[in-house]
Amino acid sequence: MNVKMETFAEGLNRLVKYHGNKVALIDEKSMISLTYKNIEHKIDQCISYLIDKGLKKGGTFQAILPNSIEMIILFLSAAKGGFKFAPCGDDLTDQEILTYNKITNAKLVIHSDKNNLSNIFSKDVKIHAINLNSKFDWLQGIKNNLKATDGNLYIMTSGTTGNPKAIVLSLNKLWASTNYFNKNYSSINHESVFWNYLPMSYLGGLFNL
Repeated sequence: MNVKMETFAEGLNRLVKYHGNKVALIDEKSMISLTYKNIEHKIDQCISYLIDKGLKKGGTFQAILPNSIEMIILFLSAAKGGFKFAPCGDDLTDQEILTYNKITNAKLVIHSDKNNLSNIFSKDVKIHAINLNSKFDWLQGIKNNLKATDGNLYIMTSGTTGNPKAIVLSLNKLWASTNYFNKNYSSINHESVFWNYLPMSYLGGLFNL
């Protein structure tokens, strides 16, 4: 039997329709909160931002950031915009960052303004710094209409060999598995609150969200 899988974009529309004005995210440091409507708007703004920076549909961008609302919005923008998302913690060495970049072939790098990465990458990699103040002052209007499609998530692992490699996950399938998880735990509902402390460069940290 074929069952149609809800995509992330469809799920986001559903959440906005029924819970649009409810708080969806709270930044622990600033205590700034975003509703589901806010998140939808930030995602569309972020998709426009990524396209303006030269990223094409199916293209890969690397985010070198600590846990933050900005990291979450970039992740969700990949899911709706059809991009490939390669998250990195900002505590990695230059060599680790470069190795990750080469494995994923990311041509766009987003990092916080505290990092100086200009001497790490080759000239064909575009580097852009953003402020991590939960205000999203680096985003502008929604300029590009990109049809929602499936994105991918790169998660780095050394596996059993010790050699770095990337696991590639469909973000629509990750969304579907999360929905299935929720349906099997009756204690989880739209009033539940999750506190995430796992690194967002790790699958568990993003799956929780």
